[in-house]
Amino acid sequence: MSPQLIEQRQQTILEVHASNLIENRDMGSEYLNELLELAKQNISNEEFERIALARIFQRYQVP
Repeated sequence: MSPQLIEQRQQTILEVHASNLIENRDMGSEYLNELLELAKQNISNEEFERIALARIFQRYQVP
């Protein structure tokens, strides 16, 4: 994956975060930082989405 695509992925996450803040829907800085770190990895968008969704579901999983 090209560095431009990785940078674009990170920029998209920041834009979505800003939009969510405007709508009073903060994902929290911890999760934002996790997503930004994940976005740096040289993985496909499909793999990125799979991992990100798994992390979300893990947070809300009932023990």
